[in-house]
Amino acid sequence: MLTTDAGNVITYSGDLNMLPDGNNVASLEIGGTPVDFSDAGTYYNVSTVNYLAAGSCNFNNAGVTLWPLNQIVADTQFYVRDSVIDYITAMGTISPAVEGRLVLPVP
Repeated sequence: MLTTDAGNVITYSGDLNMLPDGNNVASLEIGGTPVDFSDAGTYYNVSTVNYLAAGSCNFNNAGVTLWPLNQIVADTQFYVRDSVIDYITAMGTISPAVEGRLVLPVP
């Protein structure tokens, strides 16, 4: 499952009761502009946590990472837990809310 910043939308397809087959993203809009998945010449910066990039949590193909590690342009070594701790500390009180960034098929 992927997520995106507020204001962008990922629409998933398929049966949520089945394991994903790798082709479950129906569409992606960034800033209101649809992403053309067939355009191999356009690159996007993405971020992930290091354990997923390295192929853990079943994000691998027979032990080989699915992420193009040779295309890493920045490695902050900043842990997700530290980001969450810093955010909550700065906010004092948080109020989680559904923002509509993911659109899932209705079973």
